[in-house]
Amino acid sequence: MLAGGGAIAAPLTPRAAQTPESSPAPPTADPTPDPNPRSGLLSRAQSALRAERYSEAEALWLELAHQWPDSAEISYSLGLTFHRQFKIEAAAEAYITATVLNPNHREAQINLSLARIQLGQLEEALLPLAHVLALPDRPSSPASIHTLAHYNQAVIFGRQSKLEEARQEVDKALAITPSFEQARELIELIR
Repeated sequence: MLAGGGAIAAPLTPRAAQTPESSPAPPTADPTPDPNPRSGLLSRAQSALRAERYSEAEALWLELAHQWPDSAEISYSLGLTFHRQFKIEAAAEAYITATVLNPNHREAQINLSLARIQLGQLEEALLPLAHVLALPDRPSSPASIHTLAHYNQAVIFGRQSKLEEARQEVDKALAITPSFEQARELIELIR
């Protein structure tokens, strides 16, 4: 599940749930040109991503990243667009760029961890999670950022056959967000 409109927590199985997003407003014809071309491009990229028009969103986020290479948020959104198209290596690279530009970008760190899990880079996937857990927690839907970090650590430990560590991480996730369904499912898998 992609956090903050963004993080995917990785289950032990290939299934990955995504947080529901609201439908975009229908496009309107505005005869006045936008005085800030970036805001128009940004709005179109966000709308395309929300509407799951990923090829269009990718082209728009790439253009934005070219124009504003120092924006962690644009790099993160590009990563999210790649991730949703299952372009995992490209997603990881975009998340890395976002975390270099803003090391405290929690969602980029969580999604970088997920991408590394999906690429089989389990040890490397732990590093961004440690960083997230060193930051203050932040609520997100369906679970807080720390909940997602503990959940992803549980997935990693489960894949490494470290079942006791996996159980401990799931317990930590559920202690923060008792209603987090994916953690409840995971605890049943590792018992």
